[in-house]
Amino acid sequence: MRLVVACYIQRRDDWWEAVCPKLNFAATGYSFLDAHERLGRRIQDYIKYVETLPEQDRLAFYDRRPSLWARLSLGSSAILAALCSRPGHKGGNPRIMYTFEFAT
Repeated sequence: MRLVVACYIQRRDDWWEAVCPKLNFAATGYSFLDAHERLGRRIQDYIKYVETLPEQDRLAFYDRRPSLWARLSLGSSAILAALCSRPGHKGGNPRIMYTFEFAT
């Protein structure tokens, strides 16, 4: 089975925050790469744990729905990113979207 999760990363003052709404995980770091790698390790550790479960339980862990707050936050970020990408607009710190792909 192939698992693809959408994540985003955003700069916050002197640090970076990487978030995976689907799995409800987050990680911080002092650089983009640091936050990205920490989130990747958390997701990999989660997958290793889930793979130890009986098959019928695994699907529930892989197919869990993001919280309402995570879905609203991600949706509002997409709208703000679209608005901030207009010519002449000088936005703040946009969220950078990316995906992690894992073979399970």
